[in-house]
Amino acid sequence: MKQWYIAIAVAIVYLAISLTLHTWSWSWFIWVIYAVYRLWDNKKSKENFQI
Repeated sequence: MKQWYIAIAVAIVYLAISLTLHTWSWSWFIWVIYAVYRLWDNKKSKENFQI
């Protein structure tokens, strides 16, 4: 459930920045940060599971 909250928060921030600054072409950076976070979180949870 935590992942859904984070995904929704990222989507809201994405829309807010894009609508406010009219910078749809640069707002992909938010999704890159989110993807890196998800990869890091996934790796961390797998490491914790194996211990």
